[in-house]
Amino acid sequence: MSSGEGRAAFCRRAADRDLAVVTVRMAGGVFERSGIRLKFNSSDKISSVGGTLGLFIGASFTSLVEIVFWLAKYLCNKAASAATRGRTRVKN
Repeated sequence: MSSGEGRAAFCRRAADRDLAVVTVRMAGGVFERSGIRLKFNSSDKISSVGGTLGLFIGASFTSLVEIVFWLAKYLCNKAASAATRGRTRVKN
């Protein structure tokens, strides 16, 4: 007997010894189907993004909003100073 045949015989004996068959029969033909639908509202989405940021990069959603705020403020100041420079040219 080769080792492959020995393993197959061992598996058959283990299956005969350790497996059980369970048969379930239902009395009626009418069944109730139930399910769950997950709905995310805006606060759920914000908390999901915040949790993911906290998990992977150690930041919170508030930190992300603050970064966007300061970046927008910097860009507005930069645009305002560029517009001011263009208007204040002195003619000789």
